[in-house]
Amino acid sequence: MTFAPGSTGRISWSFDYVIDPVTRRIWTFTPSNDQPRVSLATIDNDDPVKILTNLFDFAVEKPATLVLKNVNLTYNGTYQFILSPSVGVASSAVIVYIAGK
Repeated sequence: MTFAPGSTGRISWSFDYVIDPVTRRIWTFTPSNDQPRVSLATIDNDDPVKILTNLFDFAVEKPATLVLKNVNLTYNGTYQFILSPSVGVASSAVIVYIAGK
């Protein structure tokens, strides 16, 4: 996905699982500049969102949308959504680029 600098980017994931007592949702970010992966947020069961970093300005909207606010080049990288239902784990990654001149 490509976003313009200063814009708000939305990455929405969908899933067919039912939210149950052992479901966990996790969002991570791996910067494009070879820095280590960062955990952004989690939701356990259907509790409120837990923001785990202040790396940049973002929010999470249930059920599985990551909202990137006022993006700049530091937002370049791979965003991953991990769903851990009662059986197995599913994940999906999206590469984000911030457009330049």
